[in-house]
Amino acid sequence: MLKEQLNILNLYKKDLNQELTFKQIKEKTKQKSNNQVQTALKYLQEKQILNKKLIGNVALYFINLSTLTIAYLNLINELEIDKSKATEKSDLDIAIITQTKEIIPSLETIKRRELIQLDYHIFTKEEFLEMLNQEEENLGKQIQKNSIIYSGFNEYIVLDICGKNL
Repeated sequence: MLKEQLNILNLYKKDLNQELTFKQIKEKTKQKSNNQVQTALKYLQEKQILNKKLIGNVALYFINLSTLTIAYLNLINELEIDKSKATEKSDLDIAIITQTKEIIPSLETIKRRELIQLDYHIFTKEEFLEMLNQEEENLGKQIQKNSIIYSGFNEYIVLDICGKNL
């Protein structure tokens, strides 16, 4: 997700029920380029984060309160809270538990754009469970202690319980 898309999402944090026109979004984000706002809105609609409805010839954009949208809003909140503690060397640590490594190209794209310094770790379920079951302190145990789950909460809880019971 690009900075402009996050800026648009940020508009909805204070009032999740608000409906904004293109002009309002452009003014509130202080974006001068129509194209950048249109591109960001199109992306947010494609990802089903924002919905659009027409009233006459005016398009209104409103937030789709899906799990993914809530995850993005939580991420924005976390980034804002962490800004007060952040230094120039601060980064965002992400752990992804998956059966496939297909997400790596997307993560590398985010790293190259340098929206925020990103450090990621990708594990299979088996690798993560193995780390949880080791005696010594490791990355898996640190993730378990300090994690904020943005997506896949139910799956994570099952994994966490399995790790404790093995």
